[in-house]
Amino acid sequence: MVKFDDHIERYQREKCVSLASIIMNLAAESMIVMIYLDNTRSSSGGEGEVIGV
Repeated sequence: MVKFDDHIERYQREKCVSLASIIMNLAAESMIVMIYLDNTRSSSGGEGEVIGV
């Protein structure tokens, strides 16, 4: 039973870590998308209009 409990604890810990890594990956992707949108907006010259609205 002790080994089984250790296995469950390890599984829960790994699940937590993988969930955190998934969240970090999503946050990084959204940051990249926002930076890309900012770059395209500023290169098109419509930055003042978008911010002024």
